[in-house]
Amino acid sequence: MNEACSYNSGISSTPIFIMKKWIFISSILLVFQGFVFGQTWDLSNVKVADSFNEIEEIFQDTDGKLHVINFWATWCKPCVEEMPYVQELMDHFTTEELRLTLVSLDFKKDIDTKYLSFLNDHKLKGDQIVLLDGNYNEWIEKVDEQWSGAIPITLIIKGDQRIFIEESFNETSEILKYINTLN
Repeated sequence: MNEACSYNSGISSTPIFIMKKWIFISSILLVFQGFVFGQTWDLSNVKVADSFNEIEEIFQDTDGKLHVINFWATWCKPCVEEMPYVQELMDHFTTEELRLTLVSLDFKKDIDTKYLSFLNDHKLKGDQIVLLDGNYNEWIEKVDEQWSGAIPITLIIKGDQRIFIEESFNETSEILKYINTLN
């Protein structure tokens, strides 16, 4: 018998068992961290849309909720500065009352690095979309005819009521004032 081909080379299987146990416990801790500290974002739970047509349904109120849609990007300083105030909306409403959708205009090359890092570092809430459609002139007016193309912008939709805001917010109360004008 050729000793070099023998499976049992005298190495105990105990280290493999310990390693499998460690991997299992680590996996549970990562899942638990997601529940305790909020959503962990990766490409499996972020919608990446190559075309505006892929996201047009977000502008339709079919569930009776208040919809807040914010267009932003990590490279946009006013967008980043207002994000805490947009996020605070989730403290004023339940998920049954409010649907928050953040549409990022970040570049494809920055999704895995800057974009996902920003989402996780700031523990952002809401639906996350990256819109890669660079044909802005073809779809900006579909969002709102008044939109100049600058970001951030916020769209508030409830039923057939619609408010378009092309300015950044300095506090959550500014957004709530708009929301309070809706029936």
